[in-house]
Amino acid sequence: FLKKCAAALCGEALGWRRAAVIDERDEFWYFAAHDPSIVTLDVLRGTDKAHGIQTALRLFSPEYIICDEIGMAEETAGMLQGMHSGVRFIASIHAADPEELRRRRQFRMLWEAGVFEHAVFLSGAQKGRITEVLRRGEGDL
Repeated sequence: FLKKCAAALCGEALGWRRAAVIDERDEFWYFAAHDPSIVTLDVLRGTDKAHGIQTALRLFSPEYIICDEIGMAEETAGMLQGMHSGVRFIASIHAADPEELRRRRQFRMLWEAGVFEHAVFLSGAQKGRITEVLRRGEGDL
């Protein structure tokens, strides 16, 4: 799902937005390097997300930063700083349902600060299938 978001943002479909992926475990770089339609994506490989977010903010002037599995306080702090710099984030946080997501402290901090406008839930059984989308101001997340 995050790869498809990166491809859509950084290709012709959405007007070549500038984005950076923080690729802590080398899950994105091959995809980004081998898709010629992705023009405006920078990939930071092998760095932790907190450091990678700071590096992307300083070096790449991204409109979006994409990263997976947010959970550490340092990552949350970096995302809050990025939001105040005008950057939007697309990130994953593992949770089975809205209730479990609500219990995650880092998510609550980011949601309440306005870092995220949507929470998208994917099917665990069907890879990439969206099962629910919650929007800020609609519902009780």
